[in-house]
Amino acid sequence: MMKNYLFLLLLISSTFFSCQKDEILDDETEVPEKPEDAPYGEFEGLKLLVTYNDNNVIELREPHSERIDTLFAQEQGTKVIKELGPKIANAKVYSEENVYSIFTGLDLHMNHFHTYPPKINITTSTPQLTNLDWSDFQAIWRSNENGNLYYVTAEDVLNSGQAKEIELDHYQKAGVNTTYLSTGFGDNFYLLVDEDNVLDLYHVDSAKVSKSYTDFNEIYATNLYSENWDENYGLVATDKGLLTIVFTNEGDWIDKDIVMHENMIEYPEEGVKFDKIIYRKYFNGSAHTKIAIGIDKDKGIYKIDAKEGKMEKVVDTKGIVDFEINYMVHRLYVLTDDKNFVAYDLGTFTPINSATVNEDLSMNVKVAVSEKFAYVHAGTNSYINVFGAKNMIEYTPIETGNSISDIGVFGNVIELEIDNHN
Repeated sequence: MMKNYLFLLLLISSTFFSCQKDEILDDETEVPEKPEDAPYGEFEGLKLLVTYNDNNVIELREPHSERIDTLFAQEQGTKVIKELGPKIANAKVYSEENVYSIFTGLDLHMNHFHTYPPKINITTSTPQLTNLDWSDFQAIWRSNENGNLYYVTAEDVLNSGQAKEIELDHYQKAGVNTTYLSTGFGDNFYLLVDEDNVLDLYHVDSAKVSKSYTDFNEIYATNLYSENWDENYGLVATDKGLLTIVFTNEGDWIDKDIVMHENMIEYPEEGVKFDKIIYRKYFNGSAHTKIAIGIDKDKGIYKIDAKEGKMEKVVDTKGIVDFEINYMVHRLYVLTDDKNFVAYDLGTFTPINSATVNEDLSMNVKVAVSEKFAYVHAGTNSYINVFGAKNMIEYTPIETGNSISDIGVFGNVIELEIDNHN
């Protein structure tokens, strides 16, 4: 029974319950005074995942109660995959040799969670690139030995399954992620970019390349944007613009005629090079909130309208060291190398509030956010800086006592009640 509910939770990638208490984000919410000590007013069951440079510990900390669950990797200095979409029951950390799929301990029962001890449900051993790929809430990685792809589904994690391997006949370009693109009509593809900047549209079922694009000098990043279940756009940032690929049914439900459409969207200014393309979505019970943005760390942030074939610059800033979008897709957080940390409204891209992060931001900087707090780690610090998610008031840092490798937010990222019926 537990696994069925968890699997349902991960499939919908969000909650549809009315008790998510959106009033905490209301403009009239009283601004709390800066506290002297933890614990903070975080959601019960919110997991602040922390890994360390000098040991193999994976901690799932609960700022709400100061509870800490401890798991163990095979190596020290593991990193967190923050682009994983269903962050409630599922978390992932990785090293250069292993990927760990973690059950956070939350089991959805109607309008509340039951809790269980967190555990590592799957360990996948394969040498991979330092930075794992990601694509629309899937963690996809490739072997550094043979270039093959690996992925683990939500069902695999919940049932302690195994990673699935896709054999490829060529290596992909380092630093460019692998995107899974579904037509919605049974045909599914991977967008593969090789070391010569050739883009292959790889058909999953036939294991054949349906089309190759050879005219680009550089390909920087890929991802997707889903307008509907049957309207999914592949996004490819190139030196010539942003290529979009979408499949539509030009026939009817009985006699389908699937047609591929391509479009090249011009960048709003010269010299744009997306370090990443981000796609996020959230379902609030009545409607989906979704967005695709391109991140150029030297120029700023660009909103992508794949359906209309348009792009606009929405945040003009330089020196982006890290960023994050909250789970409910209300706010964008941008941290720049001048130590300015800004929360933007994701609908208007106007600044809500800002703070100064008085840390050395030259290396190992990570931003993680919940609905109530924004967490920042930098360098080899043993502590985590804490800010109010909307008012950006600085709170007392969380001290761990060990040099931190990485952080991430998982677990009860929505505000549902924890009730174990004790």
